[in-house]
Amino acid sequence: FEVEPDLDSAISQFIYEIPTVDWLNGQKGFIKKVFAASQCNNLRILQQCLYDFKLQYNEVDTNLVANDKSVMRALLGSFIAVYCEYKGENKKVFMEWKDRYATFSIGNSTEKEKIELMLSRYNPDRMDGINIMNGSSVIKILDLITKGVSIKNYIDNMLAESQKDDDV
Repeated sequence: FEVEPDLDSAISQFIYEIPTVDWLNGQKGFIKKVFAASQCNNLRILQQCLYDFKLQYNEVDTNLVANDKSVMRALLGSFIAVYCEYKGENKKVFMEWKDRYATFSIGNSTEKEKIELMLSRYNPDRMDGINIMNGSSVIKILDLITKGVSIKNYIDNMLAESQKDDDV
C-alpha cells in the first residue's frame, strides 16, 4: 500500500513554517521542479532543506537581498539538489566530490559516471537556465549540512558581487 504525497500542499506548508520567508511563496514552481529532478520522494528532506535555507536567508544582508535578481533563486535550487542528493542516495558521491572537487577529473570512471548522471538531472536548460550545481555553492552547502557552518558571508559576497555592475 503506497500513499502518494501531495507535493504542492507540502511545499506550501513548509514555506509557511517558522522561520518564514515571504520570498519563497513565489518560488513554489521552482522548488517543485528541482525537487522532482532530484528523484527524491522524501518530504522530510525537503522540509529540512527549506528550513535551513530560510535560516540562512534571514541572516543575509537585507539590502543585498532586496536588490537580488538571481542569486537567491540559484542558491535555493542548490540547497534542494544538494540536500536531496546528499541525504538521499548520493552521500558518498558528494563526499568524494567535496574532497576532490578541484581534481575530480582524476577520479575513476564509476565516480565520474555517478556525478555526470546526477548533474544531468539538474541541467541548466531544465532549471530555467540556472546552474544550481555550482561547485562553490555545493561545497558551502555541504559544509552547512555536515559541520553546521553558516554560509551567510558566502551568500552576502555572492549577492554583492552580482550587484557590482548595477552600481555603475
